[in-house]
Amino acid sequence: TQTELAERSGVPQSLISRLEGKTRDNPSADVLKRLAQTLGCTTDYLVGMHEDESVRNTSAAVVGV
Repeated sequence: TQTELAERSGVPQSLISRLEGKTRDNPSADVLKRLAQTLGCTTDYLVGMHEDESVRNTSAAVVGV
């Protein structure tokens, strides 16, 4: 839940709610790092800079990697 994530990450629940609702879309690097560490993912993933596994495999096949 947002409350549990807030408690574990130290990020205010109200900020998590705004981020989830896209009311605020420019969190600080510190907030992103704390959320990523708590969720076990990268900051890139949180901001949508990740590749779909099938895209990565297709790209690797095209370039011969």
